[in-house]
Amino acid sequence: MSRPLLFGKYCLLERLSVGGMAEVFRARPINSPDTTRYLALKRILPHLAEDEEFIKMFVDEAKLCVHLRHPNIVHIFELGRFQSSSYILMEFIPGKDLLALQKRLRKRRLIMSVAQACYVCMELCKGLDYAHKATDDYGRPLNIIHRDVSPQNVLINYNGSVKLIDFGVAKAAVQSTKTQVGVLKGKFGYMSPEQIRGEAIDQRSDIFAVGTLLWELLTNRRLFTGDNEFEIFQKVRDAQVDPPSTKNPQVPPEVDRIVMKALSGDPNTRYTWAADVARDLGQFLTSIQPLYTQQHLSDWMARFFEEELAEEQGKVDRFREIRTADDVFAFYQAAPTSAEQREYEAAESTQVWDQDVAPTQGEDIEQFAANHTVVQAGGFDLDEFISLQDDDIVELDDPPVSADRETVELDAVNRAALRHSVAHTKLDSGNTNPGLQSPTRVIADATRRRNMRAGLALVAVLACAVLAISTLLLWLGGGEESQATTVGSVLVTGNPASGVQVFIDEQHKGTGLPLKVDALEPGAHVVELRRDGFHTFSTSVQVRPGSFVPVEAELVKKD
Repeated sequence: MSRPLLFGKYCLLERLSVGGMAEVFRARPINSPDTTRYLALKRILPHLAEDEEFIKMFVDEAKLCVHLRHPNIVHIFELGRFQSSSYILMEFIPGKDLLALQKRLRKRRLIMSVAQACYVCMELCKGLDYAHKATDDYGRPLNIIHRDVSPQNVLINYNGSVKLIDFGVAKAAVQSTKTQVGVLKGKFGYMSPEQIRGEAIDQRSDIFAVGTLLWELLTNRRLFTGDNEFEIFQKVRDAQVDPPSTKNPQVPPEVDRIVMKALSGDPNTRYTWAADVARDLGQFLTSIQPLYTQQHLSDWMARFFEEELAEEQGKVDRFREIRTADDVFAFYQAAPTSAEQREYEAAESTQVWDQDVAPTQGEDIEQFAANHTVVQAGGFDLDEFISLQDDDIVELDDPPVSADRETVELDAVNRAALRHSVAHTKLDSGNTNPGLQSPTRVIADATRRRNMRAGLALVAVLACAVLAISTLLLWLGGGEESQATTVGSVLVTGNPASGVQVFIDEQHKGTGLPLKVDALEPGAHVVELRRDGFHTFSTSVQVRPGSFVPVEAELVKKD
């Protein structure tokens, strides 16, 4: 949408997407003092405004999500109705969903690193576990099951955060509309076997979907495919899955184990809670160096979507000029409109006030909006929103990490796994004989063999050096057990991430999250997180030799 519009208390800066039932806008409160932060406003399309059943589903989604406050779940601020139009006001995420990432990776014949895929799914599991265990204001379980954990519903912010969205088909205790027995909701390729059979499901169904996502990120291909939905249905029902390492030899055995346990066809042998998946993925990530963090993902997003990020930053500059209702009127009258825009406005009777009733000349805008708005759940607090939000936009000149750490060429990763298909695929232009390799490939293979021989020689030298050093250390230390197996670690994550000081047993260990603290003696330790303006977070952890303890904190802002 090329021209801003007014809708209740909010300015609709642009339309982000439109589906068969609702449309989503980038929005900002009228007269907001901060012109660089946005909201996403989702509203029912006009032709569905009188559909009572759909309105109930829409309301269910919002009432469900206003209970959820977690850094890995998109925050729902408000459910309301402006005149006759119902809307949901939520957190705006500048970034891309996993589907967009997968499509671009496949187009460029690249694949995510194992560390990046595991990190994304670990963060997703944190939000999912929170939703599964969420309670209402009286402590009663909400019994939420998302039922649609799929690439379209996992967003990656340009700042590297991972967000789960769209609880529109979620199953929960607070719903007023109930799914009939045997009615499927979600996407076939990301359902669990029990879900696709129409059986009773619990949180383990979502864990199967996470396993599907992780398998696909590790291999950069779909897990359950078919010529039609019935074929996909059968494959999911049978849950016959090969380990991801059969498609990507770089996947280590431990990650294979995690994926296959999440993808168990029997819920009783699957992970019980998403927290268990996050724990195992976290332990794997801490076993490799350097530790993969949100900053790595942010750097990768800035580089991988450089043009889109530059466009987003251009919009920030343009939208900064629109703050008041008068600004909207000025832009609306000055901005040229395309044929598509004129068609949209004619179809939806759109005007500066994006409803049929507009304020009279000289009427107070904020009072008009208040008189025609009914808040049904939640309630947006502008001051709290501005004070709690971290910066969403990542500058393009942030130092990128090594490209080799996040993505590698698909051919290099999957050469062994894909060798059997060479006879059926023309890999190089001009090579019509599947039994022959192009000159380019012959040269590349020769170079690879040469590099391999050099690498093996280097490994041999390093092995000798390690052996000598190990012998010396054993001689000096009298054969004592290594420190790595006698001490433990704590990995601290949380929200907010910046400016947080971490203390363990009253000793300052660092500032900013995530933070990994090593060389902790086995036993009980007190972990504290402190930041000005927030209540101190404190918890006791039990550290075991040779292992790590994850600590996730949500700091509460002082009144």
